[in-house]
Amino acid sequence: MYVIIILMFLPLAKPTDHNAVLVTHSRDEVLEFATIGECYAHISANLKALHLFADRKFPGVAVKNIECIRKPFSI
Repeated sequence: MYVIIILMFLPLAKPTDHNAVLVTHSRDEVLEFATIGECYAHISANLKALHLFADRKFPGVAVKNIECIRKPFSI
């Protein structure tokens, strides 16, 4: 399974600061994808919504990257 993670651009962050958001749900549905292609297709189709979600978690901070990663994982 693959999940979406949003990496934020925090150039002055300390190594212990969080700089990523795991996207787990959308409209009460779990966001997990069987293939990496399905995951990136979801990102492409929902790019604006993902940026808005990231902005609510890190107001005013630029998104560095949005990636699909295999689950289980560790950040």
